[in-house]
Amino acid sequence: MPKLCEDKTDSDVFRVWAIGCSTGEEAYSIAIILHEYIKQTGQNFKIQIYGTDLDDDAIKIARMGIYPRSISQHVTQERLRRFFIKEKIGYRIKKDIQERIVFSVHNVIKDTPPDVSFDLLICRNLMIYLTPELQQQLILTFHHALKSNGVLFLSPSESIGEHLELFSMLNRSWRFYCAMDIS
Repeated sequence: MPKLCEDKTDSDVFRVWAIGCSTGEEAYSIAIILHEYIKQTGQNFKIQIYGTDLDDDAIKIARMGIYPRSISQHVTQERLRRFFIKEKIGYRIKKDIQERIVFSVHNVIKDTPPDVSFDLLICRNLMIYLTPELQQQLILTFHHALKSNGVLFLSPSESIGEHLELFSMLNRSWRFYCAMDIS
């Protein structure tokens, strides 16, 4: 995060696209991490996160931002206190985090990407379900959607395949790739 955010000014927007976001946990986690980063550094750039998934029911859950009490096994008590409201049915994400994310139904294979350039694109555990041809098509889509030097974050079982001219490796074990400028 520091490398991606170091040059952001108050008038900048840090944009993230979480593809295959399911019920939103990953998108909310990124929003929380960015919120903490801003507080820590004193920067004041805006955050805009797009969480997309093919599953309409999953997107409805993501928009509600309510998670079962069992999240306390994976979220620290400090983060639960700062970013969630405890309710009878579980934990609801606080409004200031929820407002940073737009959730929508989107088919990443058939639909055009959002019409903005992203600083960070997260697509974890989606491509493993696709044919090699579709995987390579998505890598091209991802490169097009990222800003130059934007970061692509894949799961450990996924890669950029043969498109070595589009990305440089930032971290092999975590599958972080930097989009290269090819213009």
